[in-house]
Amino acid sequence: MPVTHTKKYIFCFGAFFFIIYATTVFNVYAFSDDYNLAYFARHDYKSLAVPMIESGRVIYAIFFIAFKVISNINDFVWFRILSILGIATLTLLFATHLREEKRLPIAFCIGIPLLIGCMPALQIYAAWATCAPHAWAAVLAGLSFRSLDSQKKLTPLILLIVSLFLYQPSTMMFWVFAAAKWIPGKENKKILKKEFLTALIFMAIAMFIDYIIAKWLPLLLFHTPNSFDRVKVSLDFFAKLRWFIREPLVSALNFSGIKGDVTLAIISGIFIFSGFVHLYRLKILSKEKFILAILLIPLSYLPNLIVNENWASYRTQIALTSLFTLYAGLALLGWLHFMRLKKLLPWIVSILITICGLNAYNNVSQTIAIPQSKEYEVVKKYIYSHMTDLYSAQKIYLIPSSGDNSLSHITRYDEFGLPSSAQSWVPQYMAWFILHERYQGLAEKFEKAEVGPREKAPNGAYIIDFGEILNSSSLAL
Repeated sequence: MPVTHTKKYIFCFGAFFFIIYATTVFNVYAFSDDYNLAYFARHDYKSLAVPMIESGRVIYAIFFIAFKVISNINDFVWFRILSILGIATLTLLFATHLREEKRLPIAFCIGIPLLIGCMPALQIYAAWATCAPHAWAAVLAGLSFRSLDSQKKLTPLILLIVSLFLYQPSTMMFWVFAAAKWIPGKENKKILKKEFLTALIFMAIAMFIDYIIAKWLPLLLFHTPNSFDRVKVSLDFFAKLRWFIREPLVSALNFSGIKGDVTLAIISGIFIFSGFVHLYRLKILSKEKFILAILLIPLSYLPNLIVNENWASYRTQIALTSLFTLYAGLALLGWLHFMRLKKLLPWIVSILITICGLNAYNNVSQTIAIPQSKEYEVVKKYIYSHMTDLYSAQKIYLIPSSGDNSLSHITRYDEFGLPSSAQSWVPQYMAWFILHERYQGLAEKFEKAEVGPREKAPNGAYIIDFGEILNSSSLAL
């Protein structure tokens, strides 16, 4: 990208994503793990750090020291702003990377990164303070790939390790940067094979180091063995393959949508494959690159494919969805070449950016920012209206809400639409955040409150049912 245009692009990318994700900045809320992680950062950092380190996310654990500065619900916005800046940086870096491949039109090089920034994983990163480092981990992964050709061979390895120590799924953006260079590039077979093997070796070394740290550091620091499923290697190949096709693959091929529509996924897959066939017939894409494009699909989701845990949340799909977005763009070029309609590319890309941008804005606004803000306010109103009873209660028992109590029209995984209070570890800390600045004594009562289903409530306990609170609120709305 020309130096003279750098400031213009920085402004445009930054402005675009701050507009798309504006509701995460202008709504006052926290989301799910934000509550308990901010509490533990202040009161029991070890309880926060242990599971992070056991997950191989050592630097991510260190990041949460910054949560100590959070004193009230308003402070979470600064971490969401940090995340939006990370998204803008990642997409701008990817646009620069694409522009270095001279065969690609400018509309493609600008449009594909903007579309990637609107995908569900990035929507989650923008809306969830806990995910603030995730986009930056992807930036480090991109920089790692771009430094593979440098003389300092430790640089890409160090960048990869730091990225993995933040968030492993984001590190797989390494392969998206690789695909952007290899698939439309001009490298011959020997160079392509050498670069692919080099990239594989660097990634394998970095992931092995991360695995060793995850397995042994908890034992050294805390004298407890690691029992997390996310660090146990899965040996059931076919079960993993079925899960990959049914969940992550379908979600990723829905692009900016969050409904997991199988029909849309099939149509998207056919479009990409047929577009690649046109590129092959036009001799823009070789057989080797066709095979490489397929190999990069599982590599982009590798951390989740090699472990026992089967959890296809959108935040883990950043590289997989970004890869398919890149492939869809290349397929579109193939179709336009075939139909001799290349001049339509800027118009089509503009339409797609508008659709995906509106989709991202709507998803974040209607399923996270606004519902979470409302949830906090209705719980706050309930607690403030029952202060006398709460002060006199000997015990407080909290019943979590569920997805059925959502203030949104849709729930997907533990992300879009799910009430924060549906997570069993959240209700007492949500209440603590509501009370601790003005009513410290009552806040301490909630710290000790039990959480569970109604049938396990102890005799004489004051019961707060978060599901009932949200249901009454939704009826009032």
